[in-house]
Amino acid sequence: MPEQTDDGVARLRAAQRHHLDGEWAGAEALYREIILRGRNVAQAKFYLAYMLQQTGRLGEAREQLNRAIALEGRHAEWHFNLGIVLSSLGDLAEAVAAYSRAVDLDPSKYFYWTNLGAAQDAVGEAVNAEACFNRALSLDPACPDAYFLMSALLLKQRRFAEGGRFNSLGIVALPAQRESRIMLCQAYHELGRTAEAIEVLLRWQREEPENPTPAHLLVAYRGGNAPEQCVSAYVERTFNDFAERFDDVLTDLRYIGPQLVRDRLATQALAPASQVVLDLGCGTGMVGEVLRPHAARLVGVDLSAAMLQKALDKRCYDVLCRADMTAFLQGREERFDFITCMDVLIYLGRLDGLMGLIGQALKPKWAAKLDSEGGEPLRLNVSGRYSHGEDYLSTVLETAGFAMELIQDV
Repeated sequence: MPEQTDDGVARLRAAQRHHLDGEWAGAEALYREIILRGRNVAQAKFYLAYMLQQTGRLGEAREQLNRAIALEGRHAEWHFNLGIVLSSLGDLAEAVAAYSRAVDLDPSKYFYWTNLGAAQDAVGEAVNAEACFNRALSLDPACPDAYFLMSALLLKQRRFAEGGRFNSLGIVALPAQRESRIMLCQAYHELGRTAEAIEVLLRWQREEPENPTPAHLLVAYRGGNAPEQCVSAYVERTFNDFAERFDDVLTDLRYIGPQLVRDRLATQALAPASQVVLDLGCGTGMVGEVLRPHAARLVGVDLSAAMLQKALDKRCYDVLCRADMTAFLQGREERFDFITCMDVLIYLGRLDGLMGLIGQALKPKWAAKLDSEGGEPLRLNVSGRYSHGEDYLSTVLETAGFAMELIQDV
């Protein structure tokens, strides 16, 4: 005799308990037994498919979902899960169809729309994707995923201002502590909500009065006269915290600093291992690896002990010193053939003193190459870094005895 309906319900609940507890084998056996017995077949097939999806058996999951939907096609969630499986399998056109059916059945779920939009973006349907992300945001304006997906879509279309705005909105929408407070403040600032950025920094300062970062950034966000340089404690803490992932992050950003140094050295016709070289603010040694073939002696200086440990692991420096650059150069008798300061001067405001010391530490033959930005003498930006105007750089370098050879935007 066929089993009673209430017994079938009990078996399904037992299978679901195994499933929730992660007892995959027991759950699968019960789901398949229910299917064979012919009661609650569609639901059993759906939950079996979900379990197969969770355990990476995507082909079988697709098969069971299609069978469940063939029996009962009214469940939006089932079509949505089928879309997830198809997306994971790379069947994006079919995934678009599955997600579309899900939103037809239940247009109230914002994550149905974000997944449909992502699939449409992947198959080149940018206009439809943008409409989906807008629909998701109309349902849940606090949905960070929709903002980030929209930002990526717009950036691919080179709509940079719009893309940046949506990225900032996504950061602001993230749950507390999901993103760094520095990025949150920058997002508020980009959205014209600088007062909220300042409030974040003030709260941070109250919570961590010993931390130099919020105090430093408050100066930038409030405007007014910038300090002559970043305090050493701020620079040291920033790079100690960043050291472990520094090289990977810069690689992801397609950072070209070392290549700029390599290209510059290629114009000088240097004999191998012939130069005495100082790498100020050497960090993890990314530039040191470029300098090493030219250096008879290579000295690296940095404030961050964690960064210096990474540089030590690269084995390209003869000497590594943990020191402030100015303190290192003061009273030093050793003279260098050339000195590199790659992405270092952005942590200094006034450059007069340092450039004077660099001029004294160099053997007289090299010119200097620096980046510039804007027309102001110097500005502390909300990133916590300085930019220097071209006229200011020219004056500082000429005063220090340098002949200006090149200033270039890169």
